[in-house]
Amino acid sequence: MDDLSRHYFHIALADIVLAKAVGIGPLTVMARLEKRLGEFIYSAWDRRSIQALVKAKAVLKKPLSAKKIESVVGDEMGKWQSDIRDIYVAEFRKTYSLGKQAAWKVLTGQSKATLTYFGPDIRMEPVEKASKRKYALEPSFTVADEKAIAALEAHQLFWIGEYYDSAVSESIGLLAKEVVIESGENMATAALLLEEKLKVALAHVALPSGYAGTTKQYFQGVVANAVTVARVAGQLSSFTEVGVATYRINAIGDSRTCERCSYMDGTSFSVEQGSKQLSSLLKADTPEQIKKIHPWLSLKELQSISPSPGSKGTKGDALAASGQSLPPFHFKCRCTIDVDYSSYSYNDLE
Repeated sequence: MDDLSRHYFHIALADIVLAKAVGIGPLTVMARLEKRLGEFIYSAWDRRSIQALVKAKAVLKKPLSAKKIESVVGDEMGKWQSDIRDIYVAEFRKTYSLGKQAAWKVLTGQSKATLTYFGPDIRMEPVEKASKRKYALEPSFTVADEKAIAALEAHQLFWIGEYYDSAVSESIGLLAKEVVIESGENMATAALLLEEKLKVALAHVALPSGYAGTTKQYFQGVVANAVTVARVAGQLSSFTEVGVATYRINAIGDSRTCERCSYMDGTSFSVEQGSKQLSSLLKADTPEQIKKIHPWLSLKELQSISPSPGSKGTKGDALAASGQSLPPFHFKCRCTIDVDYSSYSYNDLE
């Protein structure tokens, strides 16, 4: 285990101890997990970036070779996925468990906490415990849970594994050629140009989908999406076990809530619809299949599917048929699912 991973485990362990001592709820624990995981994968990327620059400078020899520079940087940055894989997968699994636990405690009357998830900026608050109930048990982990976690983990590793190839490798090749052309075989000039251009290329990202920002911001978004996927899947599992028939989409409703999430807020779906979409997702083998099963649509596209306002009836059915029954609905979506109490669809365990 390297120093960065060891440091991460120390922080994670301290959070576990703190959560037990203070008695904070699973959603707050999840928020702290999201924050530290985002910082960890960026730190791992930054460390590899520094090493890539050192190795790239070491191959600056006459005649300058753009392909050699590109190859050395690619080889070094390609190790980043293996640096973070084990921790990333373990934390995804933990998030699924926390999502399932949070829903279970609310549904079985063990907690009065809300299922609304505010993300890493949430204040750490103790859980307001409800009165003890006959079925105040912990949720069980079934074979279905294990299969779901394994498939969803693989999906999240798609985005991690493809990041360098889809977002960075092309720019590295271009900058290597620019260094060779602009330096004119001058080693000192080449070293300065390489350092300047490589730092910029590895610190920023521009995806074909149109997203542009810093690498750190992108990684925070990737982690936020992974947390949403795991949390929602875990909550849906508890809904199924407890006997919830209908759930609704719950957007945060603050200044950061986008138009798409506001449109989806309050929309009701049957647990059967959500489970059907999740089941289809679990069978997906490629990012393209995932995007087809669960596309991220614009507000206009959502409105074209179901133009009428309201949270019941045809709106939910039409959206479910279009793969919109489960969050996330876009990059860094914070929506969650909650029981649709207005429909009296929940049969209490007692």
